[in-house]
Amino acid sequence: MTKGQWNSNLENKFAAFKSYVYASEDFQKYSKDQKNKREAEFNTTLENNRQQLTDLTESLKTWLRTNLIHEKADDVYDQVAASEETLEGNDLQEIRQAIITATKLANALNLTQETLSIDVAKKAEMEINEAAFNSFDATGKMGIQKALTDLGIFKLAIDGVFGSGTNIAITEYLKTKGMSEIMDTTAVVQQLKTLVATTVESNLLSLGQSNVSAEEEWLAAIVFMKDIENFLSEKIGSFGLDFIQKYGPARS
Repeated sequence: MTKGQWNSNLENKFAAFKSYVYASEDFQKYSKDQKNKREAEFNTTLENNRQQLTDLTESLKTWLRTNLIHEKADDVYDQVAASEETLEGNDLQEIRQAIITATKLANALNLTQETLSIDVAKKAEMEINEAAFNSFDATGKMGIQKALTDLGIFKLAIDGVFGSGTNIAITEYLKTKGMSEIMDTTAVVQQLKTLVATTVESNLLSLGQSNVSAEEEWLAAIVFMKDIENFLSEKIGSFGLDFIQKYGPARS
């Protein structure tokens, strides 16, 4: 119908015609079969488009995990969020539009199969770094992040939790130690132990600074108490009995 010409008169005529053709059982069967066919075709198209957008989104998320400080990181993050929201619904047109937008961004980042395979390798490195980082206790984790901050590599809040930012900082630090490829958790742990030792020394020295933070004082105090305990385990009797009166409150 030409736009603007539909009216109640035509509506009544159409309803009468529809009743007429549906009086035929053969047409009813044919109409039902066609409806089922169209629904199946739509569902197949919808599923294919959903899968295409899902694959694109996963590729962008993989890239984002190892490129958080890239100039395009914000755009990728926004696109991933928008795509995931679109995938929660079943609007085919919205999904297709999201595919177009995500594809343009993926092409701009040159996310070819070769670069994607590189990102997969970086993801494996991230898993190794995470395993090494989590092998330290809470104090050690915070010490690692603080040491990386002191070196100007780590820029996030020091919370002792592994994340993409910590992974990037550890990777950059390992490069300074000659580890161009991260292949072994043990090797990473050994390098991080050196890093913790460095931050232990800086924490102890920081006690004499006027601008020391409460967190740095707390970390340094823990390190100091551990040093005393280790010292006493090897040098029994180094202090007098009055040591107990001073040690108890400090330990608490």
